[in-house]
Amino acid sequence: MKEQLLAAIHELELDAYKERIFAELQPALRIQTKRNEQLSIGSSKFGGKPDLPLDFTYPLYEGERLVFLAQYRLADFASFPVARELPQKGMLYFFHHEEHDGEPFPLGLKNERDGWRVIYREEDDPSLLRPYDIEEIKHYPQTEIGFEEIYTGNLGRLGFDIEKEEANEGGAPAGMLAYAFSDLMELCEIDLGHQLLGTPIPQQGPVIEELHKFDFPELKGKEMVLLLQLDCDNRLEMSWGDCGTLYFLIPLEDLRKRNFAETVYTAQMG
Repeated sequence: MKEQLLAAIHELELDAYKERIFAELQPALRIQTKRNEQLSIGSSKFGGKPDLPLDFTYPLYEGERLVFLAQYRLADFASFPVARELPQKGMLYFFHHEEHDGEPFPLGLKNERDGWRVIYREEDDPSLLRPYDIEEIKHYPQTEIGFEEIYTGNLGRLGFDIEKEEANEGGAPAGMLAYAFSDLMELCEIDLGHQLLGTPIPQQGPVIEELHKFDFPELKGKEMVLLLQLDCDNRLEMSWGDCGTLYFLIPLEDLRKRNFAETVYTAQMG
């Protein structure tokens, strides 16, 4: 991961900014996907039927069952140092309510907090789980997911800031650095997609800053952890609003307490 980034920095003649680039970046995990209808019970996946214990109370919003989005088998993260704050065993489930006036458009306001749910189950015996098969619940296609270490960060903004500094000192012509930093993001695949941990990649304004500004100002100053960034994906038949992206985040202090009821949720449209 680091070697790829160093090679791209050198190729684009950005060696002079290497320290600032690495200071801007955070390690994260990219979520890779593969349609698979034959997954074993308890596997990490998007869509399909959630694998739940028999005593599970299915989450509701205004009397309607939420739509299942994803489940993580937490043991899959054991080999990734970046995931050290996550529980090391059990399952983590993601649900949301997504229809407004019959259209797939997610909730996300503070007063709609029952419109999403992240549920942690510490027990990690898959023999205790069963696919939750209720016909009236919408199911996305079942998709196997895997994880790959990446870097995330707002290199576009960093390039713009450096360019402004250098322009004031008679340096590089306007636009040159911005293009180079854009190319760096492309070469290292620092872009929208399915992800957890690291810096949320925005469709619009910075995700955490917007979350603090509009819906959850009480979280300002708290370190937030990205549990899931779920991008629109035609292959998985997932699309919200104008090709939106969903973000589930939790304060680090609540993650350490395994208090997933404090997870917050927002969406940005394309």
